[in-house]
Amino acid sequence: MVKDFDHFTDRRTFQLKQGRDKYLHNMLSGKTGHEWKALRSLVSPIFTSGKIKHMYPLVCKNANVLVAHSLRQAAQQPYVDMKVNFGCYSIDTIASCAFGIECNSLGGNNNSNNNSNNNSNKNTWDGNSDFARNADVFFQKGPRKILKFLALSMFPSITRLFNLTYTGPEVDFFREVIEKALAMRREGDVKRGDFLDLILEARGTTKEEQFKNKEVLSDDSIVSQSMLFLVTGYDTTASALSFCSYELARNPSEQQRLRDELRGLVVKEGKEGDGYNLTYEAIMEAKFLNACMNAMRFALLEAMVALAKLVLSAELSLSPGQDTLVLELGPGVIRPKHGVKLVLKPIVKE
Repeated sequence: MVKDFDHFTDRRTFQLKQGRDKYLHNMLSGKTGHEWKALRSLVSPIFTSGKIKHMYPLVCKNANVLVAHSLRQAAQQPYVDMKVNFGCYSIDTIASCAFGIECNSLGGNNNSNNNSNNNSNKNTWDGNSDFARNADVFFQKGPRKILKFLALSMFPSITRLFNLTYTGPEVDFFREVIEKALAMRREGDVKRGDFLDLILEARGTTKEEQFKNKEVLSDDSIVSQSMLFLVTGYDTTASALSFCSYELARNPSEQQRLRDELRGLVVKEGKEGDGYNLTYEAIMEAKFLNACMNAMRFALLEAMVALAKLVLSAELSLSPGQDTLVLELGPGVIRPKHGVKLVLKPIVKE
């Protein structure tokens, strides 16, 4: 396929151009031919190691919240369902790094009454609010969605006749969130180093560059690429972390091996202290941690940081009756059906 790439350049496409489905169609994964090449040439530089490094503080912040929340739960109940916590962590990280908002899925309602005190350039939602709920609906699958997908793939002309769309109102919610975030970025000078900042830089800094790239990277296209960030990073990261933590809990010797490697890197980087502030370079240098996690570039960083901080802060073990996992097929990913229930024993720092 490498030698004959000109015969295998495109994925199979679906006619998703009407209504809110246009945001699926405008994703990089839905483009073909010259449109795909032009968009990829603008978007790919966003995911270089140097650019992703700018998002590292945002990832660390959410990883620290994940660990603190999990340890609080461990002190109050016999086991912790880490699949749920990893899902909330994934949503919080994507919301922060791609959408430019603070979702606080793991923070409960602590921030729900403090919105008036937040900077005007930052939106805040609590864990029970619209963002987390719409993200959950976006990834739910059921008979209705399956039938819609079959109809769109097998009878596209009929679906266009009846104006049938695959996506639901949750897409309108994400569109509004991203459009508001874009408007605030253009009005203010605040830079968060997140995906929105980087994609606006990719469009160009001068009027000539912006005019040249606007057709390829329009506002609708930016909305679509931000949604793609959510689609590719949410369930995949949560499931990868769930499986990895489960295997580490089943194999205490390997868990200790990982912990020893991370402790060595903390000492080496001179950051040993509260919160185990591992640097970006230390995470990238952790060979055994890298062997435990293997995913797409940003999701890999997101998962590695969370796993590193969790293993440094607690000993993981399986809760009674959790010797085997029941799997289910999600939208493009295999995941634990009944969660991953672990016992977390806090590690006392010497």
